[in-house]
Amino acid sequence: MRIVYLDSTKPDLAWLRLYYRSVFPEGAVRAIAGYRNAVDNLAGKPYMGQPIGQDDLRKLPILR
Repeated sequence: MRIVYLDSTKPDLAWLRLYYRSVFPEGAVRAIAGYRNAVDNLAGKPYMGQPIGQDDLRKLPILR
């Protein structure tokens, strides 16, 4: 499955990088692992995301 990031994710990903680079670097390893796990799960199990629209599109919010 091909994962596509919406333009609306750019500010969140920029915040994530800034936060773990300058505010809480000790948590970066765990945060990156959680993010990668979510992306790998979605790529391997494409129907786990919530369907959006009429196309074969799904979204998977990454909580916390």
